[in-house]
Amino acid sequence: MLLKKNPVVSFSGPDGSGKSTQIELLRAELERRGTRPVVLWMRLGYTPGFDRAKSLVRKALGRKLPKPGASPQRERMMGRSSIRRAWLAAAIADLLFTSAVRVRLEAWRGRSVICDRYVWDSLVDRKMYFPDDAWVDSIVEPFFALVGKKPSAAVLLALPFEEALRRSEAKDEPFPDTRERRAARHAEYEALARGTRFTVVDATRTPDEIAAEIASLV
Repeated sequence: MLLKKNPVVSFSGPDGSGKSTQIELLRAELERRGTRPVVLWMRLGYTPGFDRAKSLVRKALGRKLPKPGASPQRERMMGRSSIRRAWLAAAIADLLFTSAVRVRLEAWRGRSVICDRYVWDSLVDRKMYFPDDAWVDSIVEPFFALVGKKPSAAVLLALPFEEALRRSEAKDEPFPDTRERRAARHAEYEALARGTRFTVVDATRTPDEIAAEIASLV
């Protein structure tokens, strides 16, 4: 299937599925074809723009805010309903701006857009970290359906849970999820893979084999 000259391609999948590797391989392939790809990181509350905003707030408030990463202080702060809702509202606004405006702007500038995760990945994150805040989905899903930029190709990298866990543990992440949360997240992606939104790609193969299949989509 041949897509438009400057496609928008999103990558989804559990940790350890090879998203970063395939994003870099696709970037190189698009550059070889003479396009100007840009990679956008899209995760609820962790886009570059939102990180900059958090950094400014942290500098302004000093020690009143916890350091990045999991900590008892952060858990206590996010346990306060008013603070959690304010954080989520700001993160939602940032995410929807990125999907509705930033992606379109880059495409309008003639660039191919590669998205490291997309809106649906953030909804998976919401279920993992904020299970009692389903109101987020009731805002994000209809708003994205109305004005969000739909990817030309939405790739979901799929592999068995134990292999994904092995790969993730080998990365020695600074703030790793528990096995239980990884299993719950993996189940969410398995549910997404059964839908019609994604092109599901078998991530158990070699990186070159996977990259060739993805390149054939764009």
